[in-house]
Amino acid sequence: MAHSKFRENELDGVIRDWVEKVTGETVNRTNSFAVTFKDGVLLCKLINKLKPGTINKINTSKLPFHQMENISNFIKACKQLGLGEDKLFTTPALYDEKNIGLVCFSVYSLGQFAQTLPGWQGPSMENLKPPDQINITTTSPEPESIGNHFSAPTLTTVPINTLLPNTQSTSNLTTTTTTNTNTNTTATTATTATTTTTATTATTATTTTTATTTTTATTATTTTNTTTNNTNTNNTNTNNTNTNTSKNATAAKPTPKLTPGSHRSLTQVSSSSSLTSKTTKAAPKTTHTPIESTTISPAPSPVPQLSRRDKRQSKLLEVNDIYTLDPALKEAFKYNPELEKYAREWIETVLGQKFPHENFSESLRDGRILCNLLNKIKPGAITKINADCSRNVFKCRENIVAYIRACVSFGFPQDHIFDPADLFEEKNINLVLNNIQTLATVYGPKIHGPGLPAMKTPSSAPSFYSQLIRVEEITADDEKLADELTNWTNKRLEKFSLQIESMQEDLTDGVILCRLLEDLTKQKITAWNPKPEFPWHKAQNAALALRFIGEQTGSAVRFCSKTDLLLGRLKPINDLLNFIRQKLDNDFKFGSLVANERCRRILEEIKDTEETYVTMIGIVVSSLIQPIKKASGSILSENELREIFSNIEDICNFHKLLLNQITERFNNYNATTSVGDLFISRSGSFLNLYMDYVKSFDNVYLLTKYIKKKNPAFKQVIKEFKKEQAKTNALDLSSFLIMPVQRLPRYMLLLQELEKYIEEPHPDKQLLAQAIEKIKEVLEKIDNSKASGSTQSIADIQRNIEDLEFELVHPKRRLIREGILKLEEEDTNPYCFLFNDILIYTEHRSGQLEEDQKEFLYKQAIPMGFCDDVLDNADNPCAFDLVVEEGTITLTATNVNEKQLWMKDVREQKELGLVIDFQ
Repeated sequence: MAHSKFRENELDGVIRDWVEKVTGETVNRTNSFAVTFKDGVLLCKLINKLKPGTINKINTSKLPFHQMENISNFIKACKQLGLGEDKLFTTPALYDEKNIGLVCFSVYSLGQFAQTLPGWQGPSMENLKPPDQINITTTSPEPESIGNHFSAPTLTTVPINTLLPNTQSTSNLTTTTTTNTNTNTTATTATTATTTTTATTATTATTTTTATTTTTATTATTTTNTTTNNTNTNNTNTNNTNTNTSKNATAAKPTPKLTPGSHRSLTQVSSSSSLTSKTTKAAPKTTHTPIESTTISPAPSPVPQLSRRDKRQSKLLEVNDIYTLDPALKEAFKYNPELEKYAREWIETVLGQKFPHENFSESLRDGRILCNLLNKIKPGAITKINADCSRNVFKCRENIVAYIRACVSFGFPQDHIFDPADLFEEKNINLVLNNIQTLATVYGPKIHGPGLPAMKTPSSAPSFYSQLIRVEEITADDEKLADELTNWTNKRLEKFSLQIESMQEDLTDGVILCRLLEDLTKQKITAWNPKPEFPWHKAQNAALALRFIGEQTGSAVRFCSKTDLLLGRLKPINDLLNFIRQKLDNDFKFGSLVANERCRRILEEIKDTEETYVTMIGIVVSSLIQPIKKASGSILSENELREIFSNIEDICNFHKLLLNQITERFNNYNATTSVGDLFISRSGSFLNLYMDYVKSFDNVYLLTKYIKKKNPAFKQVIKEFKKEQAKTNALDLSSFLIMPVQRLPRYMLLLQELEKYIEEPHPDKQLLAQAIEKIKEVLEKIDNSKASGSTQSIADIQRNIEDLEFELVHPKRRLIREGILKLEEEDTNPYCFLFNDILIYTEHRSGQLEEDQKEFLYKQAIPMGFCDDVLDNADNPCAFDLVVEEGTITLTATNVNEKQLWMKDVREQKELGLVIDFQ
């Protein structure tokens, strides 16, 4: 790992000491730095000690996205406190251990910065004997020839953020790079050089020069961004060298042109350098000019405004964060051997010669094959190719750089360019492969014209990078459709005061898409985030929207992925919006038709959606419920089967009969056909069937997850079901089970649409109005019944109770009643929550709460299984007694009626005898 040598015993220890002293928490000393701080909890507590209330919520969950949210909140809080952008790290740097050295540096910098915070009197990093100043040294990423020879390299200090112009600066670690500066010496010079130079890692060099006579030395140091060049040192003659004053860095230079691969994140660039400054003695003949000692500057670097390209690069980095949470993307990120095979075959076909080595990267490592490949596609593209590179690494790298520069000149976007180190040091062959694939499929045919051999496309999924950097060929028709869909979307969203300007930029966070879908269907999308702060919030919104579309239409969306949405790819977004418009916008579907045809088409829509609905819930019955019932072993008990699937079998049988009658009406459609009576006569059945189903639905997901965990046989059944559905509609079990919840609102929309276009004196006009009213009443009764069972979710209650000693959320736990019950006479604001297994007694905090306070303070819990009896209290008409093994607990309600209601509900739960383990 890149962080394996970041002064484990010094910087790591200093940070742990400081965090322990500031937070008062015991910091683990045996685990690695990454394991100790990975969940972000200690970091968030640290921030809240420096400035109380900065982070309102600290997740203690072990779920990855909660831990990553903690880390992101820490980074965000550091910004709010005023710590410079150049001292911050990215979430993967810690969570994925991409750059622990950078994380250490960031926390170390926070320790230094803490002493400047107003009112902070706690320990600072300086009090804890920090390690020596940190320097990072590296060689320049690319060599450049000057004339017919190379001049000797001289080390120069350059801020690391100049290497990363397309990304946010994440560190101000000083970097030493190489410029061409030669010195004339007129006397014998005794030189002691302390340096280590390699192709991948360069370290700080310290040079001491003692001269017996006058010595002239030119020291090149830069404090601004400079264009640097690597050169090859053939023979260094200290008595006769040429001075290259044009490269003297004492004058300020403009911002450099982007170097190949400079779009990459710091975690990739810094992997070749260490926070340590190890030194070894070099040969006495090697001469270097003195290096000015550089230290970490506390002043933050200015953050430039992002260009359009930078915004796109930011999206790529966001998706790079997201892939760690998405198994499908993570799988796609893996190396693709099939792509390597086809790239090799294509290059050999174009050049007419075989690779010199069996190993792909070894064959390309000197850059000659890539340069010859470009010259074959466009003769003269690269004028100089170093032929003999076996003993000279700089000539190999020069060939690679020449190839990369030619790609840039052909118009390759920066996203399609790799670093020389990605090939020469085999750091990321994926990027090299994707560059070759882009050359073969996009730019090669444009440059060469007809006749260029085609490259085969891998049958397996493309690699993660090729998903990110895929080139879109946008046509005029695409742009025209995008404009049309933009206008349509804006018209639909006028009522919400929402408008979009660009389909590629304004839909990436999923907010507009979720709003649009809710408006079209008049249904809520569960758990989407209207204010997405983090990349995974946007990914979640996109996934929920796509899943919702699948549930509404009966088939998964395969032509647009959440990655397409996140990256703003116009073609799949066009396809998605057009699909939504055609399937869910009734005005678009029916508005242009003549009256009679319009009514017939709406009736056809009712029939088709009913057919899809019956088919989908029928799959659950035939593929899950019936096989589970017929299984020789007891996969699920009858009670568990009912809890998960409720009465979906009865609903399926009921709608089969309804579908037959709707189909008959449609097949015999004429000017007097009506359907309103079908829904009026079934309103009572709708209420009975859907009341039970909807009330139990909210807990189905948790219950299914709980039973799968303890029941391997059921888990295997669900796994096989999902595998089978992936071949057809690609929907999971939860998508099937939510369909009955969505069906009655869908009837409302379609019947309202039909009623709108039917004119008097058609016999169905009044029948439809009555049917709509009946369904509305059914929905209201279901909602009221659902609300009476639970006024707020158990998860919300748990979040609002401070010092709760156990996990409240459980798939079998239900909220029965909540309200005021007094246990002790002196209690001022008592409040109780009665669940089906336990009574929780709390204190309600009235008035203005402090930022980190919760609404309720936990006092005690009384399991219903511990109650022997529930009796009236003889002394107080508003009180009742709970008889437990230890004695009697007296609870007082606000009035007699309330007492009776509480006693009734407590007795019912006691008789039920449900016992849920406390965790």
